[in-house]
Amino acid sequence: MNKKILTIALLSASPLLASDYTSHYLGALDIPFAAFVDTQKFYDQPTKSLTVSSFSITNAFGIYRVDNLWAIPTFGTTDMVEVNVISENIHWPNEAQLVPAGVTPFQSMTIASGFFPPYQEQGGIYLFNMETQMPHLISEAGWLHHSVHWEDINHDGALDIITARAKIAGPAGVLTELLWLENPNNNSITQPWTEHTIQAGPDVNFYVGDLNNDNALDIIATEFFAQRLTWIYETNDANTPWGYRVIDAELGAGFSVSASDLNLDGNIDLLVTNHQSDLSASVFAYEVPSNPLTEIWPKHTLLTNIETRKPGDRQASPGEAEAFHPNTLTTFLTKPWIYVSGDGSMRAHLLVPTSSSSNNWDYEERILHESTESVIGTAAIIDSNLDTFTEIYIPAYDEGKVHAYTFGVKK
Repeated sequence: MNKKILTIALLSASPLLASDYTSHYLGALDIPFAAFVDTQKFYDQPTKSLTVSSFSITNAFGIYRVDNLWAIPTFGTTDMVEVNVISENIHWPNEAQLVPAGVTPFQSMTIASGFFPPYQEQGGIYLFNMETQMPHLISEAGWLHHSVHWEDINHDGALDIITARAKIAGPAGVLTELLWLENPNNNSITQPWTEHTIQAGPDVNFYVGDLNNDNALDIIATEFFAQRLTWIYETNDANTPWGYRVIDAELGAGFSVSASDLNLDGNIDLLVTNHQSDLSASVFAYEVPSNPLTEIWPKHTLLTNIETRKPGDRQASPGEAEAFHPNTLTTFLTKPWIYVSGDGSMRAHLLVPTSSSSNNWDYEERILHESTESVIGTAAIIDSNLDTFTEIYIPAYDEGKVHAYTFGVKK
């Protein structure tokens, strides 16, 4: 089939609005205190595996791995796979991801760790040798880190780490910063990497890319403590290598940020959440203007009044948001859906576009999963068995489970 015929076939098979997909429950994996779920391609596996980070105030910490993920939607059950331990030696692990090939001479992972006092003291960025099962701290200890991004910042041919961090510093208040860790480029993971501050303010999540196609690095940061959304960008000035602009000073406690063409107009948009205990808890989209330095970034509220149903101090909503297609064949043909980890809402929310118009930012909210007792952590979204239908793996922290859903036909 030539490309023209294939395109016509896809158009005829795909609606302008991908709103007619139904989810099916596949079961749950038993993983204590499951909080962060992701997918990784390990060297010894033909397809991607699931990784799960878990933590609790009872000092129960773990990073787990589920191989043969393809079997869950293929057989319509979670009973065909096993949960194995990667490590139980990292205190308060958040995001765990494989180190890109070539950075170390063996398979290793980066683990961003830490939480609020009294759990921040052992927080940091760890390189974990998967052969020796040994973690090595490569950053200054005592900070809360959520994630890392790999980028060759100094153009020496070696990938460096970008991360954001926060520290409760007593009378000094909260210290926050975006920084990069310089790769020593000697295949050693046992020595600290040199730290370079980029900008004070960012503290939790961030997105790295080139938003305006100027071949310079752009970093969008959600500032949790300063309650704003900011843009950090590379300049051509050696004395001031980074610029800084506040995009939205009324975001609330900033949490999640990612980038995707949400309205299918050919331009990248920002998908952002705050993390609030009241009904200002929301999901937003921002359009990137043609001149991001001087123009306003148009803001659209996609979902608001998210109720935090989980009782207790520090409970808030939502968590992460991610754009996806229930069927990957429609990726370039229809607007994406949006998955929202509710966190304190105790729900997994779906936002489904109600119009194919690029000027319409209205969505229908659907509840994919609801718990009566558990916060909902960061999910993994993937076509597990390459049948073009998407699966979502949802961690329910207090239940100690990862729930699996598919948009394909349940076997």
